[in-house]
Amino acid sequence: LYKLNGKALVAHVAQAALDAKLSPIIVVLGHDADQVRDALEDDVSASSRLIPLRAENYAEGMAESLKAGIAALPS
Repeated sequence: LYKLNGKALVAHVAQAALDAKLSPIIVVLGHDADQVRDALEDDVSASSRLIPLRAENYAEGMAESLKAGIAALPS
């Protein structure tokens, strides 16, 4: 994972979304999902607003990840 100032870039983005009071924040995971989840757990303040979601069909293209994220949004 790419790091910026010693912290995973994805963690910087997630923290910015948390700081902006967005809710929920759905982080769709695909390739290297476990590494990304670990980086989020290590570098981002714990929050129930941050929802990691694994897109099982991520290898089929970005549209599959978008579909997974949209399907996870509350009504």
